[in-house]
Amino acid sequence: DGGGSWRQITTPTRATLTNVFFVDKKHGWASGHSGIILSTLDGGDSWNSISEPDAEVSFFDAYFFDERNGFFVGAYGQYSKTNDAGITLENEFVNDLEPHFYSVKESPNRSLFLAGEMGQIQRSTNRGRNWETLKFPYEGSLFDILCLSNDTLLAFGLRGHIFRSENNGDSWTEIENEEPEMITTGLVLSSGSILLASVADKVLMSDDGGMTFHPLSLPGIDGTVAVQEDPSGEQIYFCGKHGFLAIDRSSLESSLEEAVSSNE
Repeated sequence: DGGGSWRQITTPTRATLTNVFFVDKKHGWASGHSGIILSTLDGGDSWNSISEPDAEVSFFDAYFFDERNGFFVGAYGQYSKTNDAGITLENEFVNDLEPHFYSVKESPNRSLFLAGEMGQIQRSTNRGRNWETLKFPYEGSLFDILCLSNDTLLAFGLRGHIFRSENNGDSWTEIENEEPEMITTGLVLSSGSILLASVADKVLMSDDGGMTFHPLSLPGIDGTVAVQEDPSGEQIYFCGKHGFLAIDRSSLESSLEEAVSSNE
């Protein structure tokens, strides 16, 4: 109902869950600390544990190509592939530095990217069978990566650093941003505009493909950890310390217009 009401779902774990990924309306996975992986076959109404607890493992993100094939990534270079919907995992290390991997994304050209600590970005062009470490101009943590169109990427993280690539990650340019707060998450809207949110009360927006960003005035936003768009494209949902907050897309666009005008 557009976020108007919520109900809590019972799960078979007390471990912290860090991410949820659905490959379709019914099949999804949630994973997190202690190596916990949960799966659902009914769109999230019920969840089953499909992994053995492991205090040495923390998963931060997951990606699936279909109902059976995918992988989980996480702390200390964790990269765990599965071909049976997560029941069994094949662990590999794809970076000698073993950084925490915080995000995995697939681009429109079907390249895969991992973003993590120490400015480490991995790229695969064969569905994760092989990975290469990209040359990156920053050694701080990157918490997410967005895949735009035409081989364009955005990576962002600590201290408000934002980087843009127009050649599938071969080279990067830093984007000016005067807001120093750590950027934790981002979203490309159906309109093509881009939102980036920080651990503080900052939300940045771009309407030119990520070449420039402007801070928005959005009262009530604090510590955003996830952003999602309503299927209609008319509302944007922000989740964080403030709880769950729905904001009309038109309000965001008006705030962007005000921000652009104030800088002219």
